[in-house]
Amino acid sequence: AALRQMKLRLELFAWLRELGVVEESDAAELGKRHALLKPEVSSLFANGVLVYDLLDALGGVGDGRHPVDNNSAHAKLANWNALAPRCEAAGAAIALDAKSLIVAGDEDACADVLNRLFASTLAVSSYGHTPSGVRNSSNSSVLAPGLSAHELLAAAASEQLGLAGTYAADLVGAAPPAALTALLARGNTSGGNGGDGSASAVRFFKFAFAHGARIGALACTPGGSDVPSEVAGARGDDFEAAGACVAHVCSVLAGGLLATDAEVVAWAARALFRVGTEAGVRGHYAAMWRWWAGQVTG
Repeated sequence: AALRQMKLRLELFAWLRELGVVEESDAAELGKRHALLKPEVSSLFANGVLVYDLLDALGGVGDGRHPVDNNSAHAKLANWNALAPRCEAAGAAIALDAKSLIVAGDEDACADVLNRLFASTLAVSSYGHTPSGVRNSSNSSVLAPGLSAHELLAAAASEQLGLAGTYAADLVGAAPPAALTALLARGNTSGGNGGDGSASAVRFFKFAFAHGARIGALACTPGGSDVPSEVAGARGDDFEAAGACVAHVCSVLAGGLLATDAEVVAWAARALFRVGTEAGVRGHYAAMWRWWAGQVTG
C-alpha cells in the first residue's frame, strides 16, 4: 500500500533532528504542533531504514544488519522483524498487530513506535537533555510498565486526541463514558493534535487495535484492580470485578461505532474485536456477552 505523509509531533521531530536522523528540509510542512514529512522520508521510516538510524544514534543496534531500502511487503517485514527486538530493548515493544499495520503501510502505527522511543528515552534520561524547543510531555507514560487498562486508554486519549491528562482520565473512567462517546462520535477533537477532527479519533482507535492484546489482558487482571471505583460500584455482587473492567473498556471503545466518519467506525470495530478476542481467550466470554446484550452498561 502506498504510504501517506507521516505526521509527527513537533517535539518528536526536533528530537530526531538533534540526533541527526532527519533534517529540517525533510519536512514538507512545519506547523505549530506538528511536522508533516515528505513522502520519501516517510517511506524510509516505514521500511525501517531511518528507524535503524535512530536506534544507532541511541546506541541500540549492536551488530545488527542495516535494513534494506525496499518498500515491498517482504522486505519491510524482514526489516521490522530484525528491528522489533531492538525497539523493545529501547523501550518500544511492537505488538504483532502493530507490526502488521506498519508493513501494510500505516503511517500512524510507525509514528507510534517513534513516539514511544522518544518517550522511553526521555523517561530514562539516556538522551541526557531535552532538545531545544521540546517539552517533556506528561503523555510520555503511554505504554509504560505497570499501567492499568484504563490508565493506558486515558494516556492514549490524551496523546492521540490532544486532551489534558486529567480530563482524559475523567472521560475514560466515567461510568458510563458518555462524554467520551459523544466526543468520539462527533470526531471534532482539538487540542494537542491541532484540531484535525476525525483523524485524531482514527489514531486513537488504531492505537487501541495495535495494542488490543495488552489492553484486553490488563482488563482481565484477576481481581480487577484497575477498575475505577465508580465502575466497580455500579455492579451487583454477581458481576466479578474483572468482568466489570472488561465491560467498561468495551464501552469506552464502543463510542467510535456511533461516529459519522466511516474510518472511525471501522477502526473502533477492529479495536473492539481485538480486545474482545483477548478477553474471550482469558475466560470472559460471558462478561462480553452480557455487555453486548445490554445486560450491563459501561
